Amino acid sequence: MVLSLVKALRQKGQKVLSFFENPYNSDAANDDPEEVMKKWEAMPNWQQEKIVKQIFEEDMRCIRKSDAVILLLPAGISAHVEIGFAHGLNKKCILIGKPEKTESAYMIFDETYDAIKDFLKSIN
Repeated sequence: MVLSLVKALRQKGQKVLSFFENPYNSDAANDDPEEVMKKWEAMPNWQQEKIVKQIFEEDMRCIRKSDAVILLLPAGISAHVEIGFAHGLNKKCILIGKPEKTESAYMIFDETYDAIKDFLKSIN
């Protein structure tokens, strides 16, 4: 879903930074996103891995540069932390997908859409 959203946004002329295209993890763009995340989440001793720090720093740099940040559900803990960081920087926060339950923290979103197609319709 992430890669199809990235492609659709670029076709509409939008500049997109995607965590799957992180320069420290270039193979991820060619792999199944679900498998990439499974491998990532199962990394032993991640606190000592240089790549983890590099990816974190790159993600934070990208968020600082962005005008808006999208959280596409379902999403993991890191994505939720990153959207909170974006909100703290007063970035436009967009939610795509239906939350499984009521979450007061989701009030941080400036825009919400039930599906990718609904969001794409809103873009000129």
